[in-house]
Amino acid sequence: MRNTKDDRRSQRTRELLGRALIDVMQQKRYNAITVQDIIDCANVGRSTFYAHFDDKDDLLVSNFARVLDALTEQLGRPDAAAAGGLVPLFEHVQAHRPLYRALVRGGGIELLFKKGQAHLRASIERRLAAQQPLGVAGAAPL
Repeated sequence: MRNTKDDRRSQRTRELLGRALIDVMQQKRYNAITVQDIIDCANVGRSTFYAHFDDKDDLLVSNFARVLDALTEQLGRPDAAAAGGLVPLFEHVQAHRPLYRALVRGGGIELLFKKGQAHLRASIERRLAAQQPLGVAGAAPL
């Protein structure tokens, strides 16, 4: 992702483009979607799109990374373990239903599977590293 600004206008633009991608994915297969389709749906200019994202893959991965962060947070809640992790998982899917519906209908899941797996692996590695006592003899770094 190109633009890492956290000002409200940039956040709104990224959210608008993300919603536009989801809307277009409910109508077309991911492989057939163009940046022009996305910017037409979002009603923004091409330069605005490229100020925030490298391409449509970057937009999809960026949106899904935010969704995975939310899932990781929900699964880390104290009540998540008590429910076996299923209740927070179903709450998460319900909260992000348009994205998951678009992925099922429009494709793009292969890209997200690879990126999602890497994202979750990194999250697990960070958690394990944080729980590992410092200076333990024989402990191999992750």
